[in-house]
Amino acid sequence: DNALDELDKVSNKIKNFAILAPTLIRSDSKVGFGLTTNYGSYKKTSTTTSDFFEVDYIQGCGLLLDKNELKNIGFFDENIFMFFDDIDLCKRIRNSEKKIYVSKKAQYIHLGAKAANDKYFNEIELSRNWHLMWSTFYFNKKHHGYFFALKKTYKRLITSIIKFLFFSFIFNSVKSKIYLMRFSGLYNSIIGKKSWYRAK
Repeated sequence: DNALDELDKVSNKIKNFAILAPTLIRSDSKVGFGLTTNYGSYKKTSTTTSDFFEVDYIQGCGLLLDKNELKNIGFFDENIFMFFDDIDLCKRIRNSEKKIYVSKKAQYIHLGAKAANDKYFNEIELSRNWHLMWSTFYFNKKHHGYFFALKKTYKRLITSIIKFLFFSFIFNSVKSKIYLMRFSGLYNSIIGKKSWYRAK
């Protein structure tokens, strides 16, 4: 309930940051609620205190941006529709030697896959798989080059084809569609097509 107030307090202490994020608490039916460690590599710096700590990257579902710090870096890459947009932004911030912090006292819950009604779950799942593969290749190509991205993802391309054929053979239409979407997303990214797929 007090996350915004806590972020405000910490932001006044830090002064110079590109991103300040609250601590992410996730809803997970397997392990229950608990503090996550999904903040990349913890940075042991002199600015780390009992209230906040520096990290390499954060998840983009909750963050506070300092627009002045991002003027020469830019914001989210608009070519990316879903996945890796937060990692891409954080990588550009770190490359520019700007700071990313997490507030310990400001906390929030991210309810994954709750932006749409459950009746659209299957269609959303297809979209998620398509974009995960598209963005994986795009991100790696953007930051490391085409051949690095190809080396990083070619096994997934082959696996997607094999699993699509297997699940088609045993008449599992749900799984076969998912792996077809994974193949399609990755293939479209490899041949340089924009992120065009959208859930119906």
